[in-house]
Amino acid sequence: MIWGERLVAGISAGDDADALKITDPRHVGTTVLVLYLMVPVALSVLLQWQHVRWEKSETVGWFRAPRSKYGYTLTPTAWDHAVRDVQPAWIRVRRANGEWVGGWFTKGSQASTYPEPRSLYIAQQFEIDQDGQLGDAVPSTGVYITINDDDLVFWGRPQAQPYESASEEGQ
Repeated sequence: MIWGERLVAGISAGDDADALKITDPRHVGTTVLVLYLMVPVALSVLLQWQHVRWEKSETVGWFRAPRSKYGYTLTPTAWDHAVRDVQPAWIRVRRANGEWVGGWFTKGSQASTYPEPRSLYIAQQFEIDQDGQLGDAVPSTGVYITINDDDLVFWGRPQAQPYESASEEGQ
């Protein structure tokens, strides 16, 4: 409605009823650039203005790039590094109240990373005594654990075959 016939000035009917022919590629390219790229970017910036801060680019000195005011960073945290490719491993979590939780972190286990809160799902739970020593497996159980700032997480990579492999050989 705003541009009228100027919007389709570079397009005409083709040989077939279902075909269009581009007669002015520059006009069509400009229209596409403005309507499908620049207008959505401008609307996004306007709608999210309150959540954005503008930082000077490290590579291009004059350019200012939009960044979140809420501290999102692409830099991985220590937690992200610890849970990446950690399987298989023994995990013991000492909760702030002194309780121990853990087990064998292997196939079927999951760990969350940023931006989600830190948490673990350990597919094979084990009993852990008051001193933090692993005991027997708790059959057919898994455990979900949210990791708080005052919890301690211990990762142990086994040298020998774990419980799961030993039990599969006996079957």
